This record gives sequence, structure tokens and C-alpha cells, in this order.
Amino acid sequence: MFLNIDLYFLMGAYFLLIIVLEKDVIIIIKKESYMKKLSVNQIQNKKFNIAYKGYKIEEVNDFLDEIIKDYVVLENQIASLNEQLDLANQKLTKLSADKQKVENELEQYAKKNWKLVKDNLNDIDLIKRIARIEKNLVGYEEKLNKIDEIYKLLISKSR
Repeated sequence: MFLNIDLYFLMGAYFLLIIVLEKDVIIIIKKESYMKKLSVNQIQNKKFNIAYKGYKIEEVNDFLDEIIKDYVVLENQIASLNEQLDLANQKLTKLSADKQKVENELEQYAKKNWKLVKDNLNDIDLIKRIARIEKNLVGYEEKLNKIDEIYKLLISKSR
């Protein structure tokens, strides 16, 4: 039995689990339970206390702007991955139902096939019996023909 399991971490809080069992491939995309702590607005509106010899406000703002851009991209990717995950789960559900339906049909056909085989075996037994009877009849016909010939010969000699 061939079994292979691969685990890949995707963007953010998602991971992809690929299980290969003989010829079946099972793909699971799962979202880890992760609650984001910050929103774009919280990052953008965060106020810092000004201290002596603090950081340059422009540098902090520029850096936070970069973080916000990355954060927006990640949020969009997460939303897209959620949609893909929903679609994949819907497909998986449909394929599982289809697989079950096909397995049920296959089981029904197997039962019908077995009945046909069983009936054919009975027919074969019947054909064998008929063949044996015919063989015996042929033997008796030959004996009757010989007796008939002997009878005719005896009658012709007696005249």
C-alpha cells in the first residue's frame, strides 16, 4: 500500500495537506483558527507617545504605510483563499456524493452480474446433462441399428 503525506503552509493562516493513498489523492486546505489583532485602520490611526530622542515621525509613518499595504494585500489574499476553500469544499462534497453513487451502482451491477453468472452456471449444468443423455441415445441408436441389421439378415436367410 502506497501512502504519501505532504504538508505545505500557505499564505497567512492556511495550510495545504496532500495525502496520496495508492491511486486516490486527497487534498485538504484548512484555515487555522487565527484571529487577527490589528486592522488596517488600527495600524493607520495608531498614535505613539513622543519621547525625548524618539523616532522620526516621517520614517515611522512611511514604515507603517508599507505595513498597511502589505496588510491589505494579505487580507485580499485571505479573502480569495477563503473563496477558493469554499469552492474546493463544495467540489469535494459533490465528488464524495458522486463517488458514493458510483460505488452503489457498482455494487448493484456486481449483484446482477453474480446472478447472471449463477444462472449461466445452472444453464451449463443443464447443457452438460443434455449432452450426456444425447451421447447415451446415440449409443442406443447404434445398438438398435445393429440389432435391426441382424434381424434383417436372419429374416433374409430364413426365406
